Amino acid sequence: MMPLAPGETLAGPWQIQQLVSDHTYLLFSAVDTKKSLEGRLVVVKATNHGKSLSPEQARALKRNLSRQLTCLSLRHYYLPEPLDYVTVDDEPVLVYTYSPGISLLKHVCDQGPFSPAIALHIIRQIADFLHFLHDEGWLFLGINPAHFVWKEGTFRVVGFGNLLPFDRR
Repeated sequence: MMPLAPGETLAGPWQIQQLVSDHTYLLFSAVDTKKSLEGRLVVVKATNHGKSLSPEQARALKRNLSRQLTCLSLRHYYLPEPLDYVTVDDEPVLVYTYSPGISLLKHVCDQGPFSPAIALHIIRQIADFLHFLHDEGWLFLGINPAHFVWKEGTFRVVGFGNLLPFDRR
């Protein structure tokens, strides 16, 4: 069984704090225990093997997690920084920096829609990000407001939906 429970330490420096989501992937908040970065919040993401998955579904989740690492490695302002990619019990686990803020979905549900000016600002940022991904040969499918957090006038990507590489020729 993978060491993905509160208090457990994954691959050395990543100490699991709490389960954040158990949908398609298991998402945990964790802290960096390295002396120089002690206390930095990170996200630990693993395939959810608590779900009943066919072997093909499990392979697809692993493949998409690997694609997410490749996408994160592109180093765009709106993307969190990839920190680690390890295999535990033959399961891939991705660790990346935590992006603080409120999800666009939660913001709209709790506070109502954004003003037209702010909505347009957000749409332009997302369009800029998608243009960057397309230039790099990636399609970001299944985009929804839960994939982005909003803080101080800008957004960050926190969910990836399904990423597909494509040939730009």
